[in-house]
Amino acid sequence: MSNYMMVGGDGNEYGPVTAQDLRNWVKQGRANAQTQVKQDDGNWRNLGSFPEFSDLFGATPAPMPQSAPSPAMSIPMTSPHATPYSLTGGGTSGSAREAVMGVIAPLAAAGGWMKMIAVLCFIGGALNVLSIWGIVIAWLPIWQGVLLWKAAGRAQAALMDGSEMTAEAATKSLKTYFTLMGVMVLLSIIAAVGIMVLAFIIGSSGAADEWFQY
Repeated sequence: MSNYMMVGGDGNEYGPVTAQDLRNWVKQGRANAQTQVKQDDGNWRNLGSFPEFSDLFGATPAPMPQSAPSPAMSIPMTSPHATPYSLTGGGTSGSAREAVMGVIAPLAAAGGWMKMIAVLCFIGGALNVLSIWGIVIAWLPIWQGVLLWKAAGRAQAALMDGSEMTAEAATKSLKTYFTLMGVMVLLSIIAAVGIMVLAFIIGSSGAADEWFQY
């Protein structure tokens, strides 16, 4: 069975998918006769130039082989159900989705690093449990890890479907993560300063006692 790759209205490649997937996308308005498609390792052509899809568009236009496009970002589709938001572009909704995908792309690209840091947070939280004091604060790094993991997953999902709600959920998770991180840093600084002041007071008191003894 032949597989196909397709270039969406956002300039990204989608696939490999089957002929039936392409037919479904045409019926859903996600592809048309001018959509660029290649079969297996063949050249890029208009979808309407493939004989097997001629019944979808009426008359078959002349084949138009083209060089492979150079999209800004390729998004492999591992499942035909993970369909792109609008492969033909156009319309207010499509423009909004493209804007969301453009904004969320850098965050989604860092998803692997975010998940790695999340795993390190999980490990740090687990190690904190080994101490009595650590049991009290172990939930903090674990919570941070959960927030980062969710942010990475939602950013990658938003890049696939262009959903504004999903992108917003990703940024909210990051907002909570950085807020928590900021509070922890401030508390650490306050605790460090407090320890230094206490040490100074104890040291000064000890020096004064020693002086009075003489």
